[in-house]
Amino acid sequence: DGGDGGADDAGAAFVLEVLNAVTTELADLVAKDDAGSREFVRALNRERTRMVDLGPAFPFLAGLLLTALDAFLRARDVDAILVAMMLAQSFYRRRGETREYLKVPLQVHPVWADAAFWPDALDALIGRQKA
Repeated sequence: DGGDGGADDAGAAFVLEVLNAVTTELADLVAKDDAGSREFVRALNRERTRMVDLGPAFPFLAGLLLTALDAFLRARDVDAILVAMMLAQSFYRRRGETREYLKVPLQVHPVWADAAFWPDALDALIGRQKA
């Protein structure tokens, strides 16, 4: 066939290994520091107009956003949760001809079932509209 599928596979495995190592370090930082979690979400927000198809980084980013949501919920940072929710509808990966958005793996997070979150979120959104 002339192609070197073995080299392609090794290259893809290396990329996934690097993504895993970086994601592990980032997850530790995001979990330990609420400010780090907010900066992570701000960085994603800046990128959402340029690169939304995450490809192989999708599961890693989903894990990081779940970790960030944990930190935001602990801190009751409604604005950051709302930004994460918006981002989850922006970033995706291709699955054949369809797109799988980050909102799919984030739907399991307990924040969405937190009854205290929703009135706070509504207040924040109304406050934005008034401003």
